[in-house]
Amino acid sequence: MSPQIRTRDPRSRAAYAASIGPAARAVVMAVAESSKPLQQVATRPAVHAADPRAALAAAVQLRQAQRQVDQALATYIAWCLVGGITRSAVARALGIRPASLDRLLAPVADLAAARGEDLNPGADGCWRVNRMGFGGEGAAR
Repeated sequence: MSPQIRTRDPRSRAAYAASIGPAARAVVMAVAESSKPLQQVATRPAVHAADPRAALAAAVQLRQAQRQVDQALATYIAWCLVGGITRSAVARALGIRPASLDRLLAPVADLAAARGEDLNPGADGCWRVNRMGFGGEGAAR
């Protein structure tokens, strides 16, 4: 079963179209950056294996970098919502409960809830969310 999509206004569709690619690139870059220490351990030949402390440090760095990956993924998912996929469809696709999705999206709640007139293109190509109920303007790309 494919995710349910709701028809969105032209501004939401334009913001989604301009922003989903950069959001995807941000996720890919965050994942690549977070895995660099492990890649260095993985590519060493057995005769030059990493010291166990260095190997553990790579795992610790991966765990610490997970926050940046989660932030980039939350922004990406928020743009999917702007594009029209319903929250329930996103939660089902991710295999999580709607409350867990709300926690995942909390840092980008203004973007995840944005529609139409809430979205404004900036001169830098970055769409911004300007919602009265969320206390101001925030960049979202």
